Amino acid sequence: MNLKRKRILAGVVSCVILAVTLLACMSLSFIGFPDGHLTELDKVKEAWLYPVFIGGSLVFAAWFAASGFVFYKNNLGKRLVIALCAYAIFAFLFVCMYLYLGQFFEDGEGICCMSFSDRLDRFLSGWGL
Repeated sequence: MNLKRKRILAGVVSCVILAVTLLACMSLSFIGFPDGHLTELDKVKEAWLYPVFIGGSLVFAAWFAASGFVFYKNNLGKRLVIALCAYAIFAFLFVCMYLYLGQFFEDGEGICCMSFSDRLDRFLSGWGL
């Protein structure tokens, strides 16, 4: 892959990460019941889970955007692969923490009333997947 395509790939990945971050921001804005009540799980998600994911995603997006301009000669391909793997691990850990916390914090439906597969289906449907 030549240098121009690597730069384009870095820009596209940055845009995709920004889109994922926008989805996380939208999910954060919909936390809670319509009357304003926040469950234990909602409080944890609002206090640190989503802000950490959004902040980390913005850092990764900025890195990918800058890498197309700054790291233009030395091993851009390797750096992109390593950063993509790092972001994939970061996103996987977010999903794991979301599902783990859903098992142990009350979410308005009773404690631990949903199986892991039901929570995973609900999580994916909430993101439009």
